[in-house]
Amino acid sequence: MSFPDSTTTGRSADSLRASSAPAIRRAASRAAPYVMVRQPPPPPAPKLQTAAAIFHPDGTTAQLRTAKGGPKHRRAPPTEVERITQWRYVVGTFQIRIPVTTGDRILPSEETTLAIMKWRLEQMSPSNRWYPVLVRYIKYLSDRVDGLGGNSGAVPPSLTFVPPLPLHPHQPEREHCGKVCEVLFDCHGEFAGFVLDDCCERHVFHSRARSIGDLALEACRYGLTLCVWVDGKDGERICKLAIKA
Repeated sequence: MSFPDSTTTGRSADSLRASSAPAIRRAASRAAPYVMVRQPPPPPAPKLQTAAAIFHPDGTTAQLRTAKGGPKHRRAPPTEVERITQWRYVVGTFQIRIPVTTGDRILPSEETTLAIMKWRLEQMSPSNRWYPVLVRYIKYLSDRVDGLGGNSGAVPPSLTFVPPLPLHPHQPEREHCGKVCEVLFDCHGEFAGFVLDDCCERHVFHSRARSIGDLALEACRYGLTLCVWVDGKDGERICKLAIKA
């Protein structure tokens, strides 16, 4: 069948043809429509398969093994395990220590730490990135030492620095002189103390020392004057004894 010369691709042309047959045929030429084909989605990832194992409550697993020389068991088919990803985890830990005691007990350890850090600062280059951090830490230690009653400026940079021991105020001793009027013994016959009479009042001194008992018996037997010095803070603790003629 012939088409007109003006017929081009993409246009429609209709034609009628007559024949000896009683029917009339109609021929048409049309452009094919555009069809969009979408690709199917990818298949899902296969599940993780592991060998037969024992699952513990804490999440750990143990593979099943047979003893050496023992009969081999039939291996179980792979088990599909669905594992959940844990996004929470421990990055690090820290500890805070708060000493609860008196200042005179904390001060020696703080002075020792300050001396070591000062020595470490002298050995470090100022261009080191940790230099300003160490300077700030030394300032923090110095404030602690001063706050506890010490002197941070008197602490030298040293690895062998030993803080001086604090001097406790000395309590003056009290003296009692008189005659030993009684010597005390316990129920087992052991020396327990003596009574000193200084004409105004009597003073009882307790002691278990055998040498003090012998001296008290001698002063009582011969009527000697015995002088007793006791601690000014603790009036019952005997510091020294003396016999006067």
